[in-house]
Amino acid sequence: MALGDNTYSRLIAWLKILLPLIALGLLSTLFLISRPVDPTATLPFSERDLAERTESQQITRPIFSGRTSGGALLTVTAETARPEGDDGGGATARVFRGEITTDGGQTIEILSDRAVLDPSGDMADLLGSVRFRSSDGYLIRSDKIVTAITRVEATSPGPVEGAAPAGQITAGGMTLRETAEAEDLELVFTDGVRLLYDPKDRD
Repeated sequence: MALGDNTYSRLIAWLKILLPLIALGLLSTLFLISRPVDPTATLPFSERDLAERTESQQITRPIFSGRTSGGALLTVTAETARPEGDDGGGATARVFRGEITTDGGQTIEILSDRAVLDPSGDMADLLGSVRFRSSDGYLIRSDKIVTAITRVEATSPGPVEGAAPAGQITAGGMTLRETAEAEDLELVFTDGVRLLYDPKDRD
């Protein structure tokens, strides 16, 4: 019994020495394999971004939620937004996303690289790579969509293309508006509409 106690005591004594040495060795290894850090390379903003932020007022990741005049739920977000114009009445937003949900459960999502908002005219120009997606199976792309701010009304003045529930669709223009019942949205394609039917999309 005494032999076992002595062996156990010696083991504990050795562990008290070895464990701190192992920990010290691991820490030394971490310092040896780590690379030097350039403090200027870790800045989250470029010089251009810093200049833009200091020269003009800017809001980061704004979010707005409310209801349109027809009762649909509207949520708008952006990466950044800043006032435009001498009177500050307009605004420009980058990486814009708008989502509309009707009382009937239909959902429309519109995304664009940039948005120019004119609250006084109740209009917004969505520019760049504009993507339009609906819960009933439409995924449409356009270079520009003009949309109202306080009601559901959007128009693409130029060509559109993308996927429809029955296949691929192209058209010279597109209009989104509320129905008379204001529970659902109506999507109308105009000016040389072409639908390439795909039976697989009907499965």
